[in-house]
Amino acid sequence: MKNGFKCLLLLVACTGLMQAQQVVNLGKTPWKFAKVEPKINNITPELIAFNKAEEYTKLFDGKNETSYNLDRNHSPILIDLGKPRLLSRLKIKFNQGIKVVGYKIEGSVDRGSSWTVLTDYLKDPQTCLFERHEEMGTIGSTVGYIQRIDGAYINPSISGLYQYLRLTVIQDKDKQAQMEPLGIKGIDVFVEDGQPENDYKKITALDFDDHAWKTVGLPHCFNDSDSYLNHPSAPIWKGSVWYRSKFKLNGKDKNKRFYLEFKAIGIAASVYVNGHFMPGNTAVPQPGAVTHIGCFIPFIVDITNQVVFDRENILSVQISNASNSFFTWPNFGVWEAFGMGWGGIYSDVNLLIENEIHIPGNAFSASNEWGTYNAVKEADEQQAQLVFQTNIKNTGKKDKQLTLAIQLLDAKGKIVQTVRSVVASIHGATKFVENGMSINKPTLWYPNNSEYGKPYLYTVRRILSEGKRVLDQKEEVLGIRTIRWDDDYCYVNGKKQILQGFGHRNMYPALGCAIPEELQWKDIAYIAQCGGNTLRIGHTPPLPGFIEACDEYGIMLILNSGDNEWALKDEPANTYKREYDRNAILAFRNHPSVIVWESNNGLAKDGAIYYPSYTFEIAKKYDPINTRIILNRDWYPPEWDKKNRVLVGFTNGFTKINGSPSLNAEVYGANWEGRASWNIARFDYENEKRFTQWYVDNYLADLTNKACGWLDWMLAETQGESYTIYLNGKANQKSLGSCAMDANRIPKLKYRVFEKALWIPFETKPGVTLQSTWDFDYPVQNIDVWSNCPYVEVLVNNRSYGIKENGLKTKRLTWENLVWKKGCVLARGLDKDRKVCCNDTLYSSEAPYSIQLVLEPLLVKPDGGMFSRKANGSDVAIITAKVV
Repeated sequence: MKNGFKCLLLLVACTGLMQAQQVVNLGKTPWKFAKVEPKINNITPELIAFNKAEEYTKLFDGKNETSYNLDRNHSPILIDLGKPRLLSRLKIKFNQGIKVVGYKIEGSVDRGSSWTVLTDYLKDPQTCLFERHEEMGTIGSTVGYIQRIDGAYINPSISGLYQYLRLTVIQDKDKQAQMEPLGIKGIDVFVEDGQPENDYKKITALDFDDHAWKTVGLPHCFNDSDSYLNHPSAPIWKGSVWYRSKFKLNGKDKNKRFYLEFKAIGIAASVYVNGHFMPGNTAVPQPGAVTHIGCFIPFIVDITNQVVFDRENILSVQISNASNSFFTWPNFGVWEAFGMGWGGIYSDVNLLIENEIHIPGNAFSASNEWGTYNAVKEADEQQAQLVFQTNIKNTGKKDKQLTLAIQLLDAKGKIVQTVRSVVASIHGATKFVENGMSINKPTLWYPNNSEYGKPYLYTVRRILSEGKRVLDQKEEVLGIRTIRWDDDYCYVNGKKQILQGFGHRNMYPALGCAIPEELQWKDIAYIAQCGGNTLRIGHTPPLPGFIEACDEYGIMLILNSGDNEWALKDEPANTYKREYDRNAILAFRNHPSVIVWESNNGLAKDGAIYYPSYTFEIAKKYDPINTRIILNRDWYPPEWDKKNRVLVGFTNGFTKINGSPSLNAEVYGANWEGRASWNIARFDYENEKRFTQWYVDNYLADLTNKACGWLDWMLAETQGESYTIYLNGKANQKSLGSCAMDANRIPKLKYRVFEKALWIPFETKPGVTLQSTWDFDYPVQNIDVWSNCPYVEVLVNNRSYGIKENGLKTKRLTWENLVWKKGCVLARGLDKDRKVCCNDTLYSSEAPYSIQLVLEPLLVKPDGGMFSRKANGSDVAIITAKVV
């Protein structure tokens, strides 16, 4: 397999018997898993509440018959807990019709002499949840269970030791700007009573009894069951969990070095080996033992001094996505709607077995080191100048005279060229080595759908040896390409390249962030199939499989180390973000698909702002050879030195910034036609034509206005923002319906138009696509076709309704006022000589007869490789049910 750091299991040198690095994937073995959940009690029956002089005892009677209307002055309700209690959450129940409320909760331990704000949403009203029950009923001719709303409530999480609470509640105006009566039906107070099973000394011990824990495989997301919930305020579970796994080491390897490599976790991890905590390297002060903080950023820990041989070792990992746990909350990169606040071990965990002298891995987090940097200094069709930087770590007790050989292999595995260095390695130190290489007539790496070439990949092989003994050997892919920018556009190998593609997120229905590698590759294949060449993962780095697939398919990556929108400010966020930028750049800079470092998703409005110039300075230090451009989403950044180019991004409302390349980084239907959001489900055939055409027109208008790129937000629907209102009337959908595919990766019309008409030219692949249905209950209809062909013909039941010349930019052709007839609609794409070169077909539906279940085949990679599929909790099979 070709990945960012290809390490061979049990790799034996051709000239000696000494093993180089061994990689053991611990993720394919069973792991034991358990949540750490404190004992929570509802102490409501013990409480007394007051509003001024009035006692609200019935607020705590557990019944909903009585509603206490709050006064217009919003006087707070005072609650006496009886004694200091460790708070967990409140449940505040309102009248049935309440939708949005603002509230503030304060706590006190000294009878109200001083108050601590626990949560404050007075200026940012929150959407209520609804209490429901099911009953039998009818809707039209359908009989079944119907959900009825009994009341509304908020359920804020709070923490701290307090005896008194002060609750202030206001109601925001509803959508008709009318105020409804605000009454409280009850307040439940939940406290932690007793400590959870979280004694790390017990849990990390080899003899700890975990037989009652759940057995899971990796990747694993402990919120995966929450990903089906589609209510805007339905929260995912937040808290701390433990993972445990066992492994054995051979006593023959006692002189080796041992490392654990975690490819992706969320949000923070504490790693223990045989009960020993493995420290991290963040500069942010932490309340507990912390190894790593940051979603989807890899980290490596050295466990050499903690392992034992010829018997079991126990690996214990505590993971948390909660703000009140063992790590300092970053204040950004934590919102589940953006794919960040989920929790778990999202990718492989590898045991790396190294010789005492070796090349380190490229995960700076926890390890404080990196191993390789591969860069293209100059390149064209005639010659390429390459630079290879290598760190060689000597953990032994002797100085050594070593040889470092760097081989460049072509796509068939043939050695193109080799450079060698003699290295004097000092014991206990790391030696930095830089090599240059000049290649004649290289095969250049081009993006997908380029008229100039393919995403060709070489392999860089480093062989570290002492005499004839090979000490280490590592391989990485290399795409030889240059990326340049002028005031307007991007140039790949000197050729102008428009960035067109999708935003996406590290999430999948029912899986959360635990997406098997094959499904990651399939999503990238979907982008390539429709002619896209660019991917921007929202708010986080991509999962490892996404990046590796982008290298192979030629999808250019805009890579962000992590953020929320307008959130990067003050401490600890600023320190964390500097570390995230550094760690992400060192981890991902060798991938040819990465062409942009994204600094933010909108600058903070106040406070000590983290500016894009900070990301640029870090990039210059750690990506110094042809430093990649920095993206600032939303306008030209302040605090920017204009002698350096910056990529200016926009969300929907594109504006060309003179002197700076500018792109529409997120195109979606929010605020279209004055609506809060404008989206459709895949099956909303009534609206699919105007929905699709709006994006086509937006794309063409932005490119006419010198946009260097245009990204559809997003590729596929995931659990996301909750404000979405679909054109078919469905509201509060967490799946953003602007996407080109639904959550099951079934394309919408928009995707097919990108593929068949807009993004792939006729010369590359002729294409034609019809509207999605010929079943509307209209006696006279229009038939719409999109195509990249010079001419298109439409036939209904083999009768031709004429040929139209496709001279329009929009590639949309309409046959008007056709009488609906049961049967078949056929669209033919014709070349300049009016010969058929492609077609698309629609059939009117017959009565449903049966359901066909189709197993989706394994993906074949561009290089011919295939994935395996195992029933071990690590893989997923996709089955499509078709009603026929």
